Amino acid sequence: MRKGLKMVYDNKLKKVVFIIKNLQGNGAEKYVTTLSKALHAYYQAECHIICLENIIEHEIDNNIKLHIISIGKSKNHKES
Repeated sequence: MRKGLKMVYDNKLKKVVFIIKNLQGNGAEKYVTTLSKALHAYYQAECHIICLENIIEHEIDNNIKLHIISIGKSKNHKES
């Protein structure tokens, strides 16, 4: 048996939510899309990706639910 992370499969629905700034670039952004696709394929997990900006450069599998939450700066926000 392999050492490391072990996920016990049962028939309960699994839900996974990833929150990320946007899907621009090939680092964490690419990892989140790839991991979501794998979790759905192997564990039938219901996967959601929540982006804080509407910048999408990666193709999202139809089984992954993508949510865009645009967070604008308030009038009182001051740049540092």
